[in-house]
Amino acid sequence: MNELISFINPIADNWYSVIVPHSFQLLIIFAIIIIIDKLFKKQSAIFGYGLWLIFILKALIPIKISLFTNNEIVSNIVYFNEIVAKPIEFTTQTNVPFSYESILFITWIIGIIFLITKLIYTERHFHRILNNSEEIKENQLLLAIKEKIGIKKKVQLFTSEKIPAPFTIGIFKPKIFIPKELFKSNADQLKSILAHELAHIKRLDILPIILQTIVNIFYFFNPFIWFANRNINFYRERVCDEIAFTTLGIEPKLYGKTLLSNLELLFVKKSKPIFANNLFLSKKIIIKRLESLFKQKEIIMLKLKKTQWIFLVMLIILTVILSCGKESVKKEKSIDKIESSEQQKPPSKVKFIPYDTPPKPIEGQKAILENIVYPKKAKEAKIEGTVVIQAFVNEDGIITDCVVFRGIPNTGLNEAAIDAIKKTKFKPATQKGEPVGVWIAIPINFKLEKDDDREKNSKVKFVPYDTPPRPIEGQKAILENLVYPKKAKEAKIEGTVVIQAFINEEGIVTDCVVFQGIPNTGLNEAAIDALRKTKFEPATKDKKPVGVWIAVPINFKLEK
Repeated sequence: MNELISFINPIADNWYSVIVPHSFQLLIIFAIIIIIDKLFKKQSAIFGYGLWLIFILKALIPIKISLFTNNEIVSNIVYFNEIVAKPIEFTTQTNVPFSYESILFITWIIGIIFLITKLIYTERHFHRILNNSEEIKENQLLLAIKEKIGIKKKVQLFTSEKIPAPFTIGIFKPKIFIPKELFKSNADQLKSILAHELAHIKRLDILPIILQTIVNIFYFFNPFIWFANRNINFYRERVCDEIAFTTLGIEPKLYGKTLLSNLELLFVKKSKPIFANNLFLSKKIIIKRLESLFKQKEIIMLKLKKTQWIFLVMLIILTVILSCGKESVKKEKSIDKIESSEQQKPPSKVKFIPYDTPPKPIEGQKAILENIVYPKKAKEAKIEGTVVIQAFVNEDGIITDCVVFRGIPNTGLNEAAIDAIKKTKFKPATQKGEPVGVWIAIPINFKLEKDDDREKNSKVKFVPYDTPPRPIEGQKAILENLVYPKKAKEAKIEGTVVIQAFINEEGIVTDCVVFQGIPNTGLNEAAIDALRKTKFEPATKDKKPVGVWIAVPINFKLEK
C-alpha cells in the first residue's frame, strides 16, 4: 500500500500544480467574458456564442503537463565508504499518508470515470432506440429547406415514437430524428423544426458539442464551465433560431409558437442523447429563447461586425498569452530526501521511463565504491560533499550517458563519480519482464576518513553476499522498536543516524558502530537499541547464511 501511495503522491502533486494555475487563468478569462457579454448583450447571438466558445477552448488549450517530473527520478543512494544506504523513515506513524493533493486527484479520477461510464451508457441506450427508427425518404419539405439553407450533402430523416425530441447526429452523414407526434403538426411548425436542425448541420454544431462534453467531464468540479456551457447552448440555439426564421421568411413570434406548442415534449420525455444537436434543451434555455423571440427588437445579425471581430481576436491573444505563462504552484521535492539549497533543475534529456524493477549494480554498491578514486586535488584541499549523477542504464546494463544533477565543480569530484559509475556493470531495469533502458539518480557522498573514523571502521569489513539481510517483518519491525528519546523530543531535534550493524548467520545483530550520528541527544542509542531488538533474515552466500556488516540509516522526524 505504501508503494502505491508513494507512486500516487508525486503524480497528484504535479496534477495539482497544473490544475490550480489553469483554474485561475480560466477565472480571469471568465471575468473578462462576463463584462464583454454584458456590454454587447443586445448586439447579436453569434457574438455571444463566439465569446463563450473561446472560454471552452481555453480549457482545452494544452499546458506543458509532466505528471512524472524529472526531479522525482529515484534510485538507491550510494555513499562513499558505505555498504548499504537505503534510509528507513522514522515518524510516529508507520504508514505513508495520502497527501491532500492525492485525495483531490483520486476524487477527480473517480468523477471522470463515473461521467464517462454514464456517457457511454446514455449513448448506447439511444443507439438502441435509433436502430428501430423509420426512415422518411425523399421528403420534399426537407429537400426544399436544405436547398434554401445551402446544404449540398445528403441528410437523412428518421422518425419514431420513442424519440424524445427533435435532434441531429452525425458530421459527414447527418441524420435528423423527429418524434412521430411532430409529423402530425401543421406544415409551418414542421418547417420551423427542420430549418432549425438543418441550421445545426450547416454550422457543424456537433463538433463544439463534443468539445463541450469533453470539457464538462474533465472540469466537472468547475462551476464556471457549467455556466459557460449553458451560455454556449443558449446562444447556439438562438443563432439556429435566427437562421431558421430568416430562411423561411417568417416572423420570430410565429417561430416562437412552434417551440411553445411542442414544449410539452420536454416535460414528458426528459432524457436526450449527449452527442447531438437538440431543438429542446433545458427548460430555462427554452424560456430564455422564447423571451428573446417574443421581444425581438434588435436587427438579426448572422455575421460578426468589425468591432466584434476585434474583441474576439484580442480575447484569443490574451488566452494564448495566459496559457504560455509559467506555472507557479510547483512544489520543489528533493531526490530521495537529499536536501540542498543548490539543487538544480534536471536536464531536459533526462526523462522518467516507467519500470517494474530498478537497475542494480551486479556486485552491489560495493562495485561502484571500488571504482571511486578520491581526486588528489579534493583530498589535499579537504573537500567533501555529495555529488548526484543521473545515469542512463540501457537494456544491456551499460551506462551510456551521465549528467551531473548536483555537483561540486572544479574539484574533480564530479568526474570521479561519473568515471566510477561508467565502470560499473548493472542488471538492467525490467518492464513486464523485459529489460528496459532507464534514467536513475545515484548520489555519491565523498567523505574524508578521520582518525576516529579509521578506528570505527577497522572492524567493519565488507563480506560478499548474494542476498542482503532483511528485517523479518520488514522495515516496520525496526520502526516498532524505535523509541524517540524524550530529551530529543522536547528539544525538537531531528536528523538521520547511520548505524553499521553486524548481522550474524542467525539474523541477530551482534555489534553496532555509529557511522554518522547526532551525539548527546539519545538518538544514536535509540537507533542501536531498535536494531538490536530486531530479528533479521540473514544474508546468504551460495545459498548459505553468512554474517555481514550493513549500514542502516534511520531518519528521526517529529510528526507535525
